Amino acid sequence: MGLDLFLEMLNDEVKRLKGEKITEKVDPEIEVNVPAYIPNNYIEDEKERLHYYQRLVSNNMVKDDVLTEIKDKFGDFPEEFSNFITLINLKNTARKLKIKKINIKIQNA
Repeated sequence: MGLDLFLEMLNDEVKRLKGEKITEKVDPEIEVNVPAYIPNNYIEDEKERLHYYQRLVSNNMVKDDVLTEIKDKFGDFPEEFSNFITLINLKNTARKLKIKKINIKIQNA
């Protein structure tokens, strides 16, 4: 469990004990027909790739400093990775707007 999740759970429990309303959490489901991931040939080391996955999805928004670090270290983003970043941002926006499901079909994808 990450620190952010722990603090969020702790905050919810404190609100519950005080009798305050706990905001409903939404984890949006996003379906797309495009590849969205960090390719093995872009970040070849599995541990390092997993490290970046964790850093990218642990925040409520993709941090520019993480993207700059990745670009400086590994070069221009492949299409699959750019799609992944877009989906992370879309999911975080959907979460804020309490949208539960998004289905995107791109023709010729």
